[in-house]
Amino acid sequence: MATQGNTARPFQSSFKSPFKDKLSKLDERREARLEYRAPFYLFWDEPSGQSRYVKAISDEVSEHGLRLTMKEPILVNTQLSLRSENGTLFGGAGVRHVTKRGTTYVLGLELSYSLLDSALALVREVYSTPRAR
Repeated sequence: MATQGNTARPFQSSFKSPFKDKLSKLDERREARLEYRAPFYLFWDEPSGQSRYVKAISDEVSEHGLRLTMKEPILVNTQLSLRSENGTLFGGAGVRHVTKRGTTYVLGLELSYSLLDSALALVREVYSTPRAR
């Protein structure tokens, strides 16, 4: 199980930019993000108590989070459950940011502690798999 004190970032050195000082705060990342396109199902309760369910597509994965694209927004700080369509990644997450892009919304999720080992294994798998051309 991953420990919170572990600061090792095995993929970070591969993604350093020589222009880091010119990037905006939104572009500065704590850890490497890798392209990962896969369908996910999200489940949460609205402030009104209504249960909600939606399908989203992941864009990127990191050791502690996911970036998803979907048709509707979810409020920032909402706690939700997520499950990958193939069932390999499931558990809790929190919505950390929401941005509207055209007709879709981009959500940044921070994975719960219980998902960290699964997410790290997924990042390692994506990182080690050669890209199809």
